[in-house]
Amino acid sequence: MHKFLLSFFAIYFSFNLFANENWVTVDGYAPFSAGKLLARRQALVEAYRQAINAGGIIEVKSTSQASNFSMVADVVKTRTHGYIKSYEVISEGADQHDSSLYKITIKARVVNSPDSGQEKSLASFLGIIGVPKVLFLISEANNDIELSSVESYMAESFRKVGYEVLTADDVKINKEINELLLKKARSGHGISAAKIARSTNADIVVTGKLTIQMSQMSGGTDITANLGNVSLNVKAIIPGNGKVVDVVNARDRFMSVQQSSQMIAKEKAIAKTAKSITEKLKWNIPKYLSQQPRDITLKISNFSFENTDEIKLLLSKIEGINTVELDNWHDKVGLFTVSSSYTGPQEKDILNVIKRRYSTARIVNFQKYFLAISF
Repeated sequence: MHKFLLSFFAIYFSFNLFANENWVTVDGYAPFSAGKLLARRQALVEAYRQAINAGGIIEVKSTSQASNFSMVADVVKTRTHGYIKSYEVISEGADQHDSSLYKITIKARVVNSPDSGQEKSLASFLGIIGVPKVLFLISEANNDIELSSVESYMAESFRKVGYEVLTADDVKINKEINELLLKKARSGHGISAAKIARSTNADIVVTGKLTIQMSQMSGGTDITANLGNVSLNVKAIIPGNGKVVDVVNARDRFMSVQQSSQMIAKEKAIAKTAKSITEKLKWNIPKYLSQQPRDITLKISNFSFENTDEIKLLLSKIEGINTVELDNWHDKVGLFTVSSSYTGPQEKDILNVIKRRYSTARIVNFQKYFLAISF
């Protein structure tokens, strides 16, 4: 029996009637199949789910590690049932009754109704799943303000709630990532944005364009008003497979009579549209990550075709791996696609499993979404 999939947990309640809060102590389990780091991450997500159930927020049933993440992310996203305000780890390590399982015990502070403190729950959950890295590549069609103003606003808003953030200023220009590619990416070109995001090890990229249309209106006096329509259109993309997971639009207007006040009015309108999109995306991104497979390309050199099934079987036994497919094999070189979830096995976990099995394995190339090994 897979103990980590069952609801084995101890619950201790300490009620605070005035704040509608209670403390619960729960256990989470995960197998050691891909090493301690992955097992800890998966066990912590399981414990978080158990805390949601035990605290009376809502019942979240689950049958796998991937669904654990997805269902908990949905609770965090909806914000209608309450939230986990904070937690602390009581104990962790190999389970005394089954050494193949990692066990973690946490004490969580549960709030049973929604309130203004829910951003703390988002920050807490982001820490559990590994702090997603978000890259912002957003341009402005007009050239009269800084191109990075929207990027900077959205990046700072995401940083405040616990995300790791990057902007176009963090992209390194080289032979593969040139200025033309960056310009295309910042205008909303999905393929270009995904390529740059992979080079920065981002988990998701937000790309799009801000446009401002100006006009004038005059009345029966000598006074002329400057009118502006601000439109911000962005899309969120998973870099690994290039899939667009959301498209968000926001609009606002501004008016100024004096030229000196036009810039201030315009910046306020830009900030308002950026805030509108930020408020939606910052809560939705964990859910997007939970719904999309995390595909890793694995290239293995100097091995025979007869060993491909052995490789597939080895990797498929790792908890959290969904599929392992051989895409191509030629001249002792095999290309595999290893599909997992965001909280599932990552490149380092896969590398460790292969090196434990094959002592001659050596790293040729190691980066996010791609791993090359030679025997």
